Amino acid sequence: MSDQERPSWQRPPFENGHTLSVKYGAHSERVIAQLLPDAVSELREALVATGAAPYLIRADDLQLHVTARALVRFQQVDKYLEENGALDDNGRPRPATRWWSATFHALSRGIRELGLSPLARGELMTSLTGVKESQARNALREVQAKYGPPPKPVEGSDGGA
Repeated sequence: MSDQERPSWQRPPFENGHTLSVKYGAHSERVIAQLLPDAVSELREALVATGAAPYLIRADDLQLHVTARALVRFQQVDKYLEENGALDDNGRPRPATRWWSATFHALSRGIRELGLSPLARGELMTSLTGVKESQARNALREVQAKYGPPPKPVEGSDGGA
């Protein structure tokens, strides 16, 4: 139907590549592709900051990209739910809440695989050094006996993280 044949009250048809039907972008490859490079950079910086980067090899880039994709999807769903609420007007959970849960778990798995969680870092360090957990606890007790407990973080600081 041409513009001349279309009634004046009817809007023109959607153009190819439109984003008008995108609700939160977690399913949109276009949205993900736009945000993915920043997510990869963010994860790389986190890996450098935690000291995990030296243990990664080129083959780990796939896991890095999978985790970055999960991060982007999680952020998109989280943003949507933050803006619109988890419940619809009838008090029922929005379908996006299930997607939030799925993306959260995928992101959590990726973070663990990359060694970005405290538990994963501890397991990584234990396996790399060959130190058993009991040996590490004993060493920590010795250090605390000699130097005292670690200082408490200053209120308002990020605790060095």
